[in-house]
Amino acid sequence: MNNSTQCICAILSIGGKIGVAVFFIITGYFSAYKKELTVKPFMALLEKIHVYGLVMLAIFLASHYSLSYGNDFDLSKIVKKSVFIPSTLWWFAFSYIVLLFLLPSINKLLDNSRPLLLLFIIFFIWYFFYSPGSGEYKYYDFIKAVFFYLCGCLLRRTNDCYMRYLDNKIRKGILAAFILFMHFCGGWVNYQIMAMSVHSSNAVRKILFLPPGDLLNNILIPVEGILLFILFSNMQFKSNFINMIAIHVFGVYLLHDYPFTRDLLWSNILNVGRLSSLNTLFLPTVMLYTMAVFLFGIAVDKIVDTFIHIFDNAFMKYR
Repeated sequence: MNNSTQCICAILSIGGKIGVAVFFIITGYFSAYKKELTVKPFMALLEKIHVYGLVMLAIFLASHYSLSYGNDFDLSKIVKKSVFIPSTLWWFAFSYIVLLFLLPSINKLLDNSRPLLLLFIIFFIWYFFYSPGSGEYKYYDFIKAVFFYLCGCLLRRTNDCYMRYLDNKIRKGILAAFILFMHFCGGWVNYQIMAMSVHSSNAVRKILFLPPGDLLNNILIPVEGILLFILFSNMQFKSNFINMIAIHVFGVYLLHDYPFTRDLLWSNILNVGRLSSLNTLFLPTVMLYTMAVFLFGIAVDKIVDTFIHIFDNAFMKYR
């Protein structure tokens, strides 16, 4: 993989981390005053995750015994993970479920807190998950989810006071330019990580005395995620097409981030490893492959949703 290809990969690959940050910020913004768990959506989410776990397990077992594919996977671990859905299978989904369950308690605690105190809590949690080696903490992913959730709560509970600073196009343009700059900074740091530049030394450490991973995950991505939410929260638009796509994004995530499916799609079917030799065609090919997987995921999610709907109706009828 040449330097330009590696650089493109570094810039593109941090998009998922920023997307996760924005998702939890949005959750915090719109759920900042919820005082009780809405059981029906919660159970629907839990049901969908388990259905995907069982469907992916069935596909894995079928291909494992008929095609001898996936022999390098630990069969017992795959079965346990698919049935019980631990955080090591879909960390994002697992963290989101736990957060939803605790959300009413968190919000009740914040009701008696002034925004300054909430800001202190956010800083304290950030300080904890910013600590050296924090990525190795057992509950690191959940701490990250809570941190971004509280950031969304703070933005909501300050009565959107930041909105008045974005009331003209010039300020919006400046903010957008700064976000773009932050993204390329994150891409550069990620490039340092991918290039294995002595991991925690050289350029990044000399500038900020930080390992590249800590700088990227605990500073650059949180800042860009928060600013990105602020920028788009001041924009008003409506699109039925985007809403339709958004409904199936979670299903696409469950499909392609399942360990076996991820390996099957990207390594065996699409063989993305060979793309590094394409040079000028690398970026359009990656975009084409990504779009193909995304559309395939939407089609699969529609089928899964139909199956869940039929099952739920039958269960309600014969319970």
